[in-house]
Amino acid sequence: MRSQRTQPQEGIPGLGRDRSRLQRRGAIMSVLAILGLLASFIAFPQPVSADPGPPTVNGLFWGDGDHEIYELYAKARFSDSKIYTYIDDGILYVALVVDGNINDNAFDQVVRPDRTQYLESAGWPTGGNVRSFDHLVNSEYAQFDVTICGLHYKWQQGYAARPGALDNSEADWYSDATFNNTEGSPPDGYVSSSSLVWNMNTYAASETKPFNMNVNGNGSAVWKSPWASANPNDVTVIDGWPDGGVISATAPITFSETYQWEWAMVYEWSIPLPEACGGMSLSGVRDWLTITNPTSHHSPSKGPADDQFDPPPTSVALVNMGAPITAQLLLPLAGLLVSAGAVTSTLGSKRRRH
Repeated sequence: MRSQRTQPQEGIPGLGRDRSRLQRRGAIMSVLAILGLLASFIAFPQPVSADPGPPTVNGLFWGDGDHEIYELYAKARFSDSKIYTYIDDGILYVALVVDGNINDNAFDQVVRPDRTQYLESAGWPTGGNVRSFDHLVNSEYAQFDVTICGLHYKWQQGYAARPGALDNSEADWYSDATFNNTEGSPPDGYVSSSSLVWNMNTYAASETKPFNMNVNGNGSAVWKSPWASANPNDVTVIDGWPDGGVISATAPITFSETYQWEWAMVYEWSIPLPEACGGMSLSGVRDWLTITNPTSHHSPSKGPADDQFDPPPTSVALVNMGAPITAQLLLPLAGLLVSAGAVTSTLGSKRRRH
C-alpha cells in the first residue's frame, strides 16, 4: 500500500514534466546570471585590478594613502623607523618614515613657557634638546647607500630648504641631494621630496591659512606648527596624533586633515631603474636591490642622533612590472567559467535523466 504522501503526486498528470521544466529553467537562469557577471568583469575591469597606482613623490606617506601602497623593506635597529619600496613601470620608489619617538614635524619657539608645554606634549625633552623650526632645516638629512642591479650609488638627501632666506609664504621648498651632500650623488632621474617640504609648500600656497604659524612672531626661530586654539600647547589634541599622545608601532603619528599637516618625518624619492636591470623583461627572484645601512641624522632628536637600519633579511624581487590588466582578470574569470561549466554539466545530466 502506498503512502498518502505519494498518492496525490501520481494523481496529477504532467507533474514530472513540469518539475523537469522548472529545473531546466532554474539552471538556465543560473547560467545567464553567471554570463552577466562575466560581462560585468569584462566591461568594468577596474574593480578587479584594484591597483591604486604608484606612490606620488610628494613627501606624504599617510596624507595621500601611500601607506597602503608601499611595501616594507627594512626596519631600524632600535626604533620603529622604516624604509619602504615600490616598483611600477620600471621606476623604483623609496620612502623612509622616521619613528615619531625619534623625530617629527612639531616645532615652536625655544623659550619657556610655551616651548616647554607644546613640545613636551609631543614628547620632546627639556634641556638641550629644543626644537625650533631652524633645527629642522640646518642639519637634518638621510643617507642612502644603494646598489641597483650591480650599479652603486651613495648620497645624502637634505630634509628641507628653499632658494633664499627661510620664508613660510613662498611655496618653493625642496628636499634633494644638492645640499648636505658630502658623498657621491644619486642616480640620473632622481626625484625627491619630504614631508616638511609638503607641509611648508601647502601652508604657503593656502589662501586661507589653516592655522597661524606666526603666532609667536614672524621668523623661523619662533614659527609654530599646528596648534588648536582651544588648547594651544597640547599637540596631542590635534588629529594625526594617537590617542593619549603615546606613539608606538601600532599607533604612529600620521596626518592632520584639519591642518593638512604630515606629522611624521618622511624622506621620499624615486628613480628609473637602470638598463642593467633589464627593464620590464626581468623576472624572477634575484638580489637586484640593496640599501646598505641607511641612516637618518637628527639634531636634535628625541632619541638617538642617528637612526640606523639593518640590511633587509631577504633580497627584493623585480617581478610583476607593468602587468597588463588582462593578467589580473584571468583568475576570477577562470573561476567563473568553471562555475558556469559546472552548472551546464548539471543541466545536461538532468536532461539525460528525463
